Amino acid sequence: RYGFFVYGGAETYFTYALLFLGILLHGVSYDFYYVTAYIYVDKKAPVHMRTAAQGLITLCCQGFGSLLGYRLGGVMMEKMFAYPQPVNGLTFNWAGMWTFGAVMIAVIALLFMIFFRESDKEITAIDDRDIALTQGEVK
Repeated sequence: RYGFFVYGGAETYFTYALLFLGILLHGVSYDFYYVTAYIYVDKKAPVHMRTAAQGLITLCCQGFGSLLGYRLGGVMMEKMFAYPQPVNGLTFNWAGMWTFGAVMIAVIALLFMIFFRESDKEITAIDDRDIALTQGEVK
């Protein structure tokens, strides 16, 4: 998605279309991220703590994460990608910023694939207690 923003622009129909493709992929990538996070938390948290664990992940991602992202990200982007003098009429290196984001996502995805592996031994069968607790939540 960020790659589309690196090459997207208002110069031609193709580069304009890249911007829209990046925007369309935003919703899909957002959904995959949050659904995957909630499924992971649901699998790892004990049944009686699942609601609290999912609330905590929401607080971390949409509360503290957003606050820190806006504050620290803005300062970092200004230091790294703002031009001291306008270059070709631009005061900000947008392509550099989106490239940085794409590289960071690739690094994080690689780290995720390395460190978040599940073994067959960790997958357990659902026992009667889990079934009873789940049925109690539904009622």
